[in-house]
Amino acid sequence: MTGTDGGLSDWDDAGWLLASAFIIFTMQSGFGMLESGLVSKKNEVNIMVKNTVDVLFGGMSFWMFGYAIAFGIDGRNNPFCGFGHFFVDGNVTSSGWLYTNFFFQLSFSTTSTTIVSGAMAERTKLDSYCVFSFVNTLIYAFPAHWIWDNQGWLRQMGVVDAAGGCAVHIVGGFTGLIATLILRPRLGRFSPNYQPEMSSPTNALVGMFMLWWGWLGFNCGSTLGVTGHLWKLSARAAVTTMMSSTGGGLYAITYSYVAFKKKIKINHMINGILGALVAITPGCMTVDAWASIVIGMIGGACSCHGATLLTRIRIDDPVDCVATHGFCGIWGMIAAGIFSQREVTGNFNSRNGLFYGGGMYLLGIQLLAILCVTIWTLITSFIVIFLIKFAMGIRLTEAEEQLGADAVEHAFDTDDIILKSRLANISLSEFTRSRVNSREYQDNISLINQDNSFHISSRPASGIVTVIKSPRRNIITPVTAIPHIGYNDSSNEKMPKDEKRLSVTNSVNNNHKSRSDNRISTPPRDDDELSLRSVISTCDKLEKLQRAKSGLIHKGR
Repeated sequence: MTGTDGGLSDWDDAGWLLASAFIIFTMQSGFGMLESGLVSKKNEVNIMVKNTVDVLFGGMSFWMFGYAIAFGIDGRNNPFCGFGHFFVDGNVTSSGWLYTNFFFQLSFSTTSTTIVSGAMAERTKLDSYCVFSFVNTLIYAFPAHWIWDNQGWLRQMGVVDAAGGCAVHIVGGFTGLIATLILRPRLGRFSPNYQPEMSSPTNALVGMFMLWWGWLGFNCGSTLGVTGHLWKLSARAAVTTMMSSTGGGLYAITYSYVAFKKKIKINHMINGILGALVAITPGCMTVDAWASIVIGMIGGACSCHGATLLTRIRIDDPVDCVATHGFCGIWGMIAAGIFSQREVTGNFNSRNGLFYGGGMYLLGIQLLAILCVTIWTLITSFIVIFLIKFAMGIRLTEAEEQLGADAVEHAFDTDDIILKSRLANISLSEFTRSRVNSREYQDNISLINQDNSFHISSRPASGIVTVIKSPRRNIITPVTAIPHIGYNDSSNEKMPKDEKRLSVTNSVNNNHKSRSDNRISTPPRDDDELSLRSVISTCDKLEKLQRAKSGLIHKGR
């Protein structure tokens, strides 16, 4: 960026960049809402925290060295990297453009890191992720220099990437691919009975709308001003961005309607729209409106079918960031080489694409950029994430993952998912060896008290109540029917099927202990190692069916 502080045009251009950066930063909220809505309920707080971490740690590292590597100081830079403006600072009278450009580019850097958080969701340690967020700026800064700085080697060859399809989305998407491969799939992700849990489809859709809004600032602000002919490019970017997203969204809805028997799958619709937005990002200022629709429709297809392909080859990407950002970023760069036209300023594209008689040169440069940036990203992200894994570990333990990152990392218990996670791998014999402190309470409802002991109850009952004892509150969840498991109190003989019930029980306080002591526990059986996974799965299904009727009853704090 060029300019001097003091001219009217500089004020206009700087104001446009700052306003665009403000809008781009709302994308952090959008990513947070989208990802928290797509992950399980026991991890939604944690994913929002990780999006916050991206700004905190990623912003600090970009200020310290990221901006210096990406843009540096004219005269000191070389084709590979920039040099200068480490720990960005300046005096009051002459640093206006420096601060404006730094703030605008900071929003791009943090977005690239935030993309990766979705691929690492539900199984990554928070402290390890903080380190990654800080160091990931290095992975991003070098390709940003190659593509956007005047001295960058790809920029000098004439590459077209107006708003970051390669520098932001390919980098973020393929860093996410390496991250999810190193982390390995979530527990049970590819088991035959796996049922994906979307904690809040509404939050995911709201996040999509926020990203949609933020993308307009992303693409239109990349003109770096509105003076001269630049406002015309901003207007073009607004139209192509919107039309591309409509093309991708229409493709995703049509595909879902046909493939899933007239059902509109929320994840496909979101992927189609976001994939189209990624695809139009490189050529948003240099393609026509009709071409943007074509680009968007193919981008939507890349996102939807790319996510399906990754699932089939057992790559666990919780929010489909690899397909949406990585695959669609590649298509967007190729599309820019095909459909771009020479624009009036020459700052963003000085050649016609293949479709407009420009030959193979521009398309060849686009393919070269894709190849080099992808290889750089795969190698450097593997080194960074592997070193973090070796030095401090990167994945939650199996017990922590079942319990949920919200409870493990933030001491935040969410409804009855905490208890279910704790019980997932505990066998019945472990329960029958536990201390018995049970009593009937209202219509065969039992409670857990302070010591959190468990009991297998054999008495006939019409239902059970699971109560979580947490530092915050007790939660009672009625379930009217569960699998029949149990033994007779007086012997080890099996009970009739209609009299067997599983109860997780305890007394409310010590005042009830005398009453509960009169009840006889189920004798322990060393060979009884039946897993509770099937019990929990059935409870989940019944609870979803009866949620409107039973709900959650909060009792105390």
